[in-house]
Amino acid sequence: MKNIAIGDKVRVLSSTEEGLVVSVKKDIVEVEIEDGFTIPVLDKDLVVVSSSEREYFGGDHEPEQELAQESVVTRATGEVYVCLIKHQNTSGYQLSVINHTTDAIFYHAYRKKENRWLKLDAGQLQNLNFHSLSKSVSDGETISISCTILADDTDSVPRSIEIVFKVKAQWFLKDLSTVPLIRSEGHYFPVGKAMNPINTDELKNAMYSQGENDSKSAYSPIGNLLDLHIEELTDTSEDLSKSDILPFQLEAFESHLDKAISAGNDDLTVVHGVGNGTLKHHIQKRLSGHPHIAYFKDAQKEKFGYGAIYIKFK
Repeated sequence: MKNIAIGDKVRVLSSTEEGLVVSVKKDIVEVEIEDGFTIPVLDKDLVVVSSSEREYFGGDHEPEQELAQESVVTRATGEVYVCLIKHQNTSGYQLSVINHTTDAIFYHAYRKKENRWLKLDAGQLQNLNFHSLSKSVSDGETISISCTILADDTDSVPRSIEIVFKVKAQWFLKDLSTVPLIRSEGHYFPVGKAMNPINTDELKNAMYSQGENDSKSAYSPIGNLLDLHIEELTDTSEDLSKSDILPFQLEAFESHLDKAISAGNDDLTVVHGVGNGTLKHHIQKRLSGHPHIAYFKDAQKEKFGYGAIYIKFK
């Protein structure tokens, strides 16, 4: 697999099309071209548009000159990523935070040792940059990372996102992707969605209330079954208008999916019901080309009928 990462500007060798990489899955790269369409391309048919290529087309280099391997990131994905890269000669991992947004962030990271949280690192990171938090993270360690998006102009308080996860060796038994900006093979996942961050206080309150009074919640932190029937998501579904139900279900799905990936789950079954197929369509659209999903299919009909999707994570 070529050294191609999300956010790279690439050119299709067999045509004149250029675009930005929005997804990398094994040897298939999804490229958003100029007219806004996304096309799948084999990685062997792509070349990263680099500074040396622009110099070449300016006429200062010979045609045979090999293009530089480093890419020029032309657009942020709007995500803050956590990245783990396995050491060559040891069992440990290097842990990094990647700011792939257009704003600076403030981050702080902790590791859990014998029921105590110990500080790893804290600081400020500029846009389209990365920083190594630790060079000695081990299998089974629990890590907590929180970030605040430091936008220059905002009408509200700075957005905050966070994640708590346990490092799993099985992540590195599967196909790895080229990590954005770092450009090494590793396992990475988003801390949160910068444009629609998870409200961690609401999630915690939902989990606590579920344990205390058995109220219904879609936000189990590591559950491998999610029922999106609206009456299973909230006890006050009668207060929602018909136009509000689908966005509510999709928000619950997005939140649970991100938490399941972050927790290192192996799979997830999502019950969407039969209905008119709109919810299923939106779920499949979100799953298609997702960098952390190996495959998805209809779940066991004997157990769920025709209204559920089984998702297998990488």
